[in-house]
Amino acid sequence: MPGPAEGSKGSPKEPVGGSPGPKATRAPITWTTRRASVEDMEGILACRRVTFAGEDLDKADAGYWRWEFVQNHAGPARLFVAVDEGRAAGDRIVGHYAVIPQRFVLDQQVLPGSIVVDVMTHPEYRFQGMFTRLGSYALEQCEGDGDLEFTTVYPIREAVIPGHLKVGWRIRFLIGTYVMPLAMGPLLRARLPWLAKVPGLAAVLGAVPGLALRWWGRWRLGRGDQGVRIERHERVDAGRLATFWQQVRENPPAGCLLQERTAEYLAWRFDDNPNRQYLFHLATDPNGVVQGYVVSRKAPLLDVQAMTVVDACLLPGASELVLRRLLADVRERALEVGSPMVAMMVTQPNPYLPAPGRLGFLAAPYRFSFITRPLAPGGRSEQDTLRWHLMWGDTDDV
Repeated sequence: MPGPAEGSKGSPKEPVGGSPGPKATRAPITWTTRRASVEDMEGILACRRVTFAGEDLDKADAGYWRWEFVQNHAGPARLFVAVDEGRAAGDRIVGHYAVIPQRFVLDQQVLPGSIVVDVMTHPEYRFQGMFTRLGSYALEQCEGDGDLEFTTVYPIREAVIPGHLKVGWRIRFLIGTYVMPLAMGPLLRARLPWLAKVPGLAAVLGAVPGLALRWWGRWRLGRGDQGVRIERHERVDAGRLATFWQQVRENPPAGCLLQERTAEYLAWRFDDNPNRQYLFHLATDPNGVVQGYVVSRKAPLLDVQAMTVVDACLLPGASELVLRRLLADVRERALEVGSPMVAMMVTQPNPYLPAPGRLGFLAAPYRFSFITRPLAPGGRSEQDTLRWHLMWGDTDDV
């Protein structure tokens, strides 16, 4: 099953570099903190390659880095590093903390938010308090900038949460992952590798339960509103989705905090990503007016190539049948390309998506904390009564 387990692929993560290992050296504390810039890219990427050895290799690519941290539609990231100036090699980056601006909407009001990503400590510098010290420095700098109201993070390793809490973060709620199995054989092989020793055994064992789950998911999801037309696009339909977002902005669900989904944002987040490809599923009325959309991507989740629901949004007042029609098309695409399951991460309760069980999804055993920190006093984002609409697209992953 996919989800935010430690080391999983395609799940939001904010690691500090893993376990040190018996041969890790312990350098003396010779590092200092400072703000970084684009000129520090190579040093940051070098630190990343060591800290996250073998993980998310596409994120160590210079083109991906510039897309995420420099070309971000809401403004360039605030970058902070720990630098060891005592090494003979000179100004060596040994830690990193990035805050990427995001724009959220609450009751027609724009809130300047952000997300913290790529927190890392070089393996040779662990257990020196860098996680807390660099985090405190970065967040104090963002407070001083005065243009961000709050920041968010999606930690999947419980071990890092105490370090976050020390510098003012707080746990808001848990986010769940949900799956719709379509074929049990690949899932059994992924979770029980010993089955691969006998060719075809996983397929045989998974045949009956797979058929039952596939039937159950199709029955629960249904076919949706057959009067709604479904279109598939490999790139953003800027004109229609700009109009769609304007309608959402004018009448959002009360007390719902969601990241803005302008055509500009969608183009940056999905079209411009240099290493990943997405598909837009648009639900339209007979006149071609967009009623809602879903973004999907085939992505590896715990060694299974799942069809992921990365983002979704509906017009105010749109029927749940519109959403069901969209998800039925994602399910159809999964079957077309041979994905053994459909997966999504979504907050609950959610004003746009009903309980996933009603749509044929099963709760995966992976739930993780969503934490926030204010960067300005009196911000509305701290209200505990808010309903957050968050999916994988709101993170820096999948």
